[in-house]
Amino acid sequence: MSGWFLAALVTLGWTVGWWLLWRVPGLDHGEACPSRAGSSDVAVIIPARNEARSLPLLLDDLARQSLRPAEIVVVDDASEDDTVRVATLAGATVVRTGGPPPGWAGKPWACWQGVRTTTAGVLVFLDADVRLAPDVLERLVATHERTGGLLSVQPHHVVGRPIEGFSMTPNIVVLAGTGAFMPVPTRPALAFGPCLVCERRQYEAVGGHAAVRAAVAEDAALARLFRAADLDVALRAGDEAVTFRMYPDGVRPLLQGWSKNLAIGARAAPPIAASLSAVWVAALLATPALTARLALSDGRILLAAVVYAAMTLEVGWMGRRAGRFGRWPIVLFPISATVFVTLFAWSTIRIHVLGSVRWRGRRIAVDEPR
Repeated sequence: MSGWFLAALVTLGWTVGWWLLWRVPGLDHGEACPSRAGSSDVAVIIPARNEARSLPLLLDDLARQSLRPAEIVVVDDASEDDTVRVATLAGATVVRTGGPPPGWAGKPWACWQGVRTTTAGVLVFLDADVRLAPDVLERLVATHERTGGLLSVQPHHVVGRPIEGFSMTPNIVVLAGTGAFMPVPTRPALAFGPCLVCERRQYEAVGGHAAVRAAVAEDAALARLFRAADLDVALRAGDEAVTFRMYPDGVRPLLQGWSKNLAIGARAAPPIAASLSAVWVAALLATPALTARLALSDGRILLAAVVYAAMTLEVGWMGRRAGRFGRWPIVLFPISATVFVTLFAWSTIRIHVLGSVRWRGRRIAVDEPR
């Protein structure tokens, strides 16, 4: 590979990176929407499978909210741990599903059963590992009243152990691949699954989770339903208000989780955003080759250092928009990028060749509409 080609690729990718995450808005503040201040017409639905460790933290956060939800429902998806007990002790309404029936994936079934248990007009779907600042429900309602349709928030990823830093590049690509954060944003037809907000009447009008019952990436499928009904899909970043810790249990959950989502998400992403994201990742991988060529073959050590430092600066800037990953994934960004490519390749094999994924002890057949 010629030096000129490497230089062009790295320069283009570096430029593209700034473009992809040019503006990443968070949630509105509650006072921005006084008409809903103090409203309790909110139902929080939490699908949970083996979430006894994470669930008490989220339920405690919900108990401290400035806007108290009218209903908190934990839908137990055939858990094999103390999920039901900890949810009951926290005072949540618990719905036990016994697992999904034929034709349903676990999360759509759990969400659908949760909705059927509630009556509130605003539905908030939260993954059990999400953490909330005390004013988040108020901000979610205020933001949704302004945006309408389906509001989707990607939590800020907070890592615990160094190995969790491998999720940095995938998390950046999750944001960048939507196309929603460019200077000229695209209208997204996908969503972030950990935090969704919508009105019950619109949810029911588009068919809700029953209409995406077999979807592994039910968030993207639900977003397509809203868009098909000419309802907006608004994407926001969690910043420090909505956070989570992904895959604290090590490599296997990390591999299974990203294998479940990456290839399907890429197919749902706008082509321009997916293409630009691919160029950016390619530039990350090409940077070590370019800097080695400059330093070793051409003797231009200072220029090589400047190139690597410039890419590191950008990766750090983009990474901070997606989460707190520590220093090593930023400084050693080629490693994180290589892990992303490996995860994406494995996800593609699982989705398009093997036709199934594994998640939380289940084999899930993949039947995703194009």
